[in-house]
Amino acid sequence: MLALTFSNLCAAQTQGEESEDSRWFTVDALNTGLGDPPEEVNRVTPREAIRSFLELTDQEEYAAAAHILNLSKFSEAEQREQGRELARQLAEILQRGEWLSISDLPGREDAVIEDPSGQNPLVGETRRNIEVSSMKANGETYDIRLGRYRVGEEEPVWLIMPISVSYIPVLYEQYGPSMLESYIPERFQASFGILRIWEWIAIPLFLVFIGVAGWGFTA
Repeated sequence: MLALTFSNLCAAQTQGEESEDSRWFTVDALNTGLGDPPEEVNRVTPREAIRSFLELTDQEEYAAAAHILNLSKFSEAEQREQGRELARQLAEILQRGEWLSISDLPGREDAVIEDPSGQNPLVGETRRNIEVSSMKANGETYDIRLGRYRVGEEEPVWLIMPISVSYIPVLYEQYGPSMLESYIPERFQASFGILRIWEWIAIPLFLVFIGVAGWGFTA
Protein backbone atom coordinates (compact mmCIF):
# COMPACT_ATOMS: atom_id res chain seq x y z
CA MET A 1 0.00 0.00 0.00
CA LEU A 2 2.85 2.39 0.89
CA ALA A 3 4.66 1.52 -2.32
CA LEU A 4 1.51 2.15 -4.38
CA THR A 5 0.87 5.49 -2.67
CA PHE A 6 4.49 6.59 -3.23
CA SER A 7 4.28 5.55 -6.88
CA ASN A 8 1.10 7.60 -7.38
CA LEU A 9 2.65 10.66 -5.76
CA CYS A 10 5.70 10.43 -8.02
CA ALA A 11 3.49 10.09 -11.09
CA ALA A 12 1.43 13.13 -10.09
CA GLN A 13 4.58 15.18 -9.52
CA THR A 14 6.00 14.14 -12.89
CA GLN A 15 2.75 15.07 -14.65
CA GLY A 16 2.78 18.46 -12.94
CA GLU A 17 6.35 19.12 -14.09
CA GLU A 18 5.50 18.07 -17.66
CA SER A 19 2.45 20.34 -17.60
CA GLU A 20 4.60 23.31 -16.58
CA ASP A 21 7.25 22.42 -19.17
CA SER A 22 4.62 22.54 -21.89
CA ARG A 23 3.70 26.12 -20.93
CA TRP A 24 7.10 27.84 -20.86
CA PHE A 25 10.88 27.47 -20.74
CA THR A 26 12.19 28.01 -17.21
CA VAL A 27 15.39 30.11 -17.20
CA ASP A 28 17.59 31.68 -14.51
CA ALA A 29 17.81 35.11 -16.16
CA LEU A 30 16.87 37.03 -19.31
CA ASN A 31 18.88 39.77 -21.04
CA THR A 32 20.46 41.05 -17.83
CA GLY A 33 22.88 43.14 -19.90
CA LEU A 34 19.98 45.24 -21.23
CA GLY A 35 18.62 46.36 -17.88
CA ASP A 36 14.90 46.66 -17.19
CA PRO A 37 12.64 46.78 -20.28
CA PRO A 38 10.85 50.09 -20.99
CA GLU A 39 7.11 50.31 -20.37
CA GLU A 40 6.34 50.34 -24.10
CA VAL A 41 7.78 46.82 -24.49
CA ASN A 42 4.86 44.36 -24.44
CA ARG A 43 5.80 40.67 -24.36
CA VAL A 44 2.71 39.11 -22.79
CA THR A 45 1.35 37.38 -25.92
CA PRO A 46 2.98 36.40 -29.23
CA ARG A 47 0.85 38.95 -31.09
CA GLU A 48 1.72 41.81 -28.75
CA ALA A 49 5.43 40.87 -28.72
CA ILE A 50 5.74 41.15 -32.51
CA ARG A 51 3.49 44.21 -32.69
CA SER A 52 5.62 45.90 -30.02
CA PHE A 53 8.82 44.93 -31.84
CA LEU A 54 7.64 46.36 -35.17
CA GLU A 55 6.35 49.58 -33.61
CA LEU A 56 9.60 50.17 -31.73
CA THR A 57 11.84 49.45 -34.71
CA ASP A 58 9.66 51.65 -36.92
CA GLN A 59 10.50 54.46 -34.46
CA GLU A 60 14.17 53.36 -34.55
CA GLU A 61 14.00 52.47 -30.85
CA TYR A 62 16.31 49.51 -31.39
CA ALA A 63 17.61 49.36 -27.82
CA ALA A 64 14.04 48.91 -26.56
CA ALA A 65 13.20 46.42 -29.33
CA ALA A 66 16.20 44.30 -28.28
CA HIS A 67 14.23 43.31 -25.16
CA ILE A 68 12.06 41.15 -27.44
CA LEU A 69 15.09 39.06 -28.47
CA ASN A 70 16.44 36.27 -26.28
CA LEU A 71 20.12 37.21 -26.19
CA SER A 72 21.20 34.41 -23.86
CA LYS A 73 23.99 33.36 -26.26
CA PHE A 74 25.75 36.70 -25.68
CA SER A 75 27.59 37.92 -22.62
CA GLU A 76 26.08 40.74 -20.58
CA ALA A 77 28.64 43.15 -22.06
CA GLU A 78 27.68 42.16 -25.62
CA GLN A 79 23.91 42.14 -25.20
CA ARG A 80 23.31 45.88 -25.43
CA GLU A 81 25.43 46.51 -28.54
CA GLN A 82 24.58 43.27 -30.32
CA GLY A 83 20.92 43.52 -29.35
CA ARG A 84 20.46 46.94 -30.97
CA GLU A 85 22.03 45.83 -34.25
CA LEU A 86 20.22 42.48 -34.36
CA ALA A 87 16.89 44.20 -33.68
CA ARG A 88 17.55 46.61 -36.57
CA GLN A 89 18.48 43.76 -38.90
CA LEU A 90 15.48 41.63 -37.94
CA ALA A 91 13.15 44.56 -38.61
CA GLU A 92 14.57 44.81 -42.14
CA ILE A 93 14.20 41.06 -42.63
CA LEU A 94 10.57 40.98 -41.53
CA GLN A 95 9.75 43.97 -43.72
CA ARG A 96 11.38 42.57 -46.85
CA GLY A 97 10.85 38.85 -46.35
CA GLU A 98 7.73 36.73 -46.14
CA TRP A 99 4.53 38.75 -45.62
CA LEU A 100 3.81 38.84 -41.90
CA SER A 101 0.24 39.24 -40.63
CA ILE A 102 0.29 40.12 -36.93
CA SER A 103 -3.41 39.27 -36.57
CA ASP A 104 -2.60 35.64 -37.45
CA LEU A 105 -0.41 35.29 -34.36
CA PRO A 106 -1.97 33.99 -31.11
CA GLY A 107 -3.49 36.70 -28.96
CA ARG A 108 -3.54 34.52 -25.83
CA GLU A 109 -0.76 34.37 -23.26
CA ASP A 110 -0.59 30.57 -23.49
CA ALA A 111 -0.83 30.53 -27.32
CA VAL A 112 -3.55 27.88 -27.09
CA ILE A 113 -4.58 26.58 -30.50
CA GLU A 114 -8.14 27.73 -31.14
CA ASP A 115 -10.13 26.10 -33.94
CA PRO A 116 -13.94 26.48 -33.79
CA SER A 117 -14.27 23.91 -36.58
CA GLY A 118 -12.57 21.27 -34.44
CA GLN A 119 -10.47 20.08 -37.38
CA ASN A 120 -7.10 20.71 -35.73
CA PRO A 121 -6.12 17.67 -33.61
CA LEU A 122 -4.05 19.92 -31.31
CA VAL A 123 -6.90 22.34 -30.52
CA GLY A 124 -6.92 23.41 -26.87
CA GLU A 125 -3.23 22.64 -26.29
CA THR A 126 -0.90 25.25 -24.85
CA ARG A 127 2.33 26.05 -26.67
CA ARG A 128 5.63 27.43 -25.48
CA ASN A 129 7.04 28.19 -28.94
CA ILE A 130 5.45 29.19 -32.24
CA GLU A 131 6.60 30.06 -35.75
CA VAL A 132 6.45 33.70 -36.75
CA SER A 133 7.95 33.43 -40.22
CA SER A 134 9.87 30.98 -42.41
CA MET A 135 12.31 32.26 -45.04
CA LYS A 136 14.92 30.87 -47.39
CA ALA A 137 18.53 32.00 -47.76
CA ASN A 138 21.30 30.27 -49.71
CA GLY A 139 18.96 27.39 -50.49
CA GLU A 140 18.23 26.72 -46.80
CA THR A 141 15.08 27.37 -44.77
CA TYR A 142 15.29 29.42 -41.56
CA ASP A 143 12.45 29.83 -39.08
CA ILE A 144 11.89 32.88 -36.90
CA ARG A 145 10.22 31.53 -33.77
CA LEU A 146 8.92 32.99 -30.52
CA GLY A 147 9.42 31.16 -27.23
CA ARG A 148 7.76 31.69 -23.87
CA TYR A 149 10.23 32.13 -20.98
CA ARG A 150 9.81 32.42 -17.25
CA VAL A 151 12.36 33.58 -14.67
CA GLY A 152 11.58 32.36 -11.16
CA GLU A 153 8.12 33.52 -10.12
CA GLU A 154 7.97 36.37 -12.63
CA GLU A 155 5.30 36.50 -15.32
CA PRO A 156 6.39 34.58 -18.45
CA VAL A 157 7.22 36.56 -21.58
CA TRP A 158 7.47 35.83 -25.31
CA LEU A 159 10.83 36.43 -27.00
CA ILE A 160 12.50 35.61 -30.31
CA MET A 161 14.27 32.32 -29.55
CA PRO A 162 18.10 32.14 -29.40
CA ILE A 163 18.32 29.79 -32.39
CA SER A 164 16.30 32.27 -34.47
CA VAL A 165 18.47 35.16 -33.23
CA SER A 166 21.50 33.26 -34.56
CA TYR A 167 19.87 33.16 -38.03
CA ILE A 168 19.50 36.95 -38.28
CA PRO A 169 22.93 37.72 -39.86
CA VAL A 170 22.42 35.02 -42.53
CA LEU A 171 18.92 36.25 -43.37
CA TYR A 172 20.09 39.86 -43.38
CA GLU A 173 22.58 39.07 -46.14
CA GLN A 174 19.65 37.81 -48.21
CA TYR A 175 16.97 40.35 -47.30
CA GLY A 176 18.98 43.37 -46.14
CA PRO A 177 19.60 46.51 -48.21
CA SER A 178 21.33 46.09 -51.56
CA MET A 179 24.55 47.88 -52.53
CA LEU A 180 22.47 50.40 -54.50
CA GLU A 181 20.47 51.31 -51.39
CA SER A 182 23.64 52.14 -49.46
CA TYR A 183 24.03 55.21 -51.74
CA ILE A 184 20.46 56.43 -51.19
CA PRO A 185 20.16 59.32 -48.66
CA GLU A 186 18.81 58.24 -45.28
CA ARG A 187 15.79 60.58 -45.54
CA PHE A 188 14.53 58.49 -48.47
CA GLN A 189 15.02 55.20 -46.58
CA ALA A 190 12.02 55.75 -44.31
CA SER A 191 8.96 53.56 -44.85
CA PHE A 192 5.77 55.00 -46.29
CA GLY A 193 3.04 52.39 -46.32
CA ILE A 194 4.28 49.06 -47.66
CA LEU A 195 7.21 50.64 -49.52
CA ARG A 196 10.08 52.98 -48.73
CA ILE A 197 10.04 56.56 -49.98
CA TRP A 198 12.75 55.91 -52.56
CA GLU A 199 10.79 52.92 -53.91
CA TRP A 200 7.69 55.08 -54.45
CA ILE A 201 9.92 57.39 -56.54
CA ALA A 202 11.93 54.69 -58.33
CA ILE A 203 9.08 52.42 -59.42
CA PRO A 204 7.17 55.06 -61.48
CA LEU A 205 10.44 56.26 -63.04
CA PHE A 206 11.34 52.68 -63.97
CA LEU A 207 7.91 52.13 -65.56
CA VAL A 208 8.28 55.36 -67.55
CA PHE A 209 11.73 54.25 -68.70
CA ILE A 210 10.39 50.85 -69.80
CA GLY A 211 7.52 52.56 -71.65
CA VAL A 212 9.82 54.97 -73.47
CA ALA A 213 12.26 52.18 -74.35
CA GLY A 214 9.41 50.02 -75.67
CA TRP A 215 8.06 52.91 -77.74
CA GLY A 216 11.56 53.55 -79.14
CA PHE A 217 11.93 49.95 -80.31
CA THR A 218 8.53 49.92 -82.01
CA ALA A 219 8.83 53.35 -83.61
